[in-house]
Amino acid sequence: MKTSDSESYKYGAISSNINRDKMASTVLLPTDVHVGHRERLREKYIKGGLDSFQPHEVLELVLMQTITRKDVNPIAHDLITTFGSLANVLEADVYALCSVKGVGERTALNIHMYLDVLRQYKISKMGHTIVLDSLDKIGEYCCALDFAKPYEVFYVICLNRSMTVINTLLLSEGGGDEVVLYLDKTIHKIMCTKASSVVLTHSHPGGITAPSDNDKLVTFKLIQALKMVGVRLVDHIIVAGDDYCSMKELKCM
Repeated sequence: MKTSDSESYKYGAISSNINRDKMASTVLLPTDVHVGHRERLREKYIKGGLDSFQPHEVLELVLMQTITRKDVNPIAHDLITTFGSLANVLEADVYALCSVKGVGERTALNIHMYLDVLRQYKISKMGHTIVLDSLDKIGEYCCALDFAKPYEVFYVICLNRSMTVINTLLLSEGGGDEVVLYLDKTIHKIMCTKASSVVLTHSHPGGITAPSDNDKLVTFKLIQALKMVGVRLVDHIIVAGDDYCSMKELKCM
């Protein structure tokens, strides 16, 4: 659609050394169908939440936080096209997000942060003092720790004598589907917390909770090493999405 001279728009001079986030936030919208779109999205969210939103509209709300004046609709569509789904966009790393035109580092960090915030929300819902005195509670906490992690992670949850969490240590994380665990460093970190017992947990991004032969071997070695320093291994939990299994319950330790 052509516009008359009175409707034409001139873009101001923008320094080439300004990053893409700043550029996106300083460029004004021309007069077109997107005028008022941001406010309509906000009003739609206020009235009904996200239930009626399309995936790209959810991303538009996210993008609007850092790209303050540019039309973010094309960027949202490009993100969905590039990564395949809203879930994949939120799980993408910062470097991958920055490969999409219009997404700078500040915007990528903001997108990437949403799942981390939700992970902390899940943990916070369990209370200020977290007592892991049952398998259900242990499983819930481990699932919260591993929530939406696209790669394998290994944690040790340190407990006092009343089974209260005193520290949670990230021991290792893998860029692919496995992690490397260093036994000596693990024992040293546990001893520094003065824990009387621990729960080990790691994730299986492939979706299968059954312990592998390597999982069993690592668990056996850790049990022996922990005995030497007077720390009890309560359980080893394997998480896959919202599901988990207890190696103690399976009699694998």
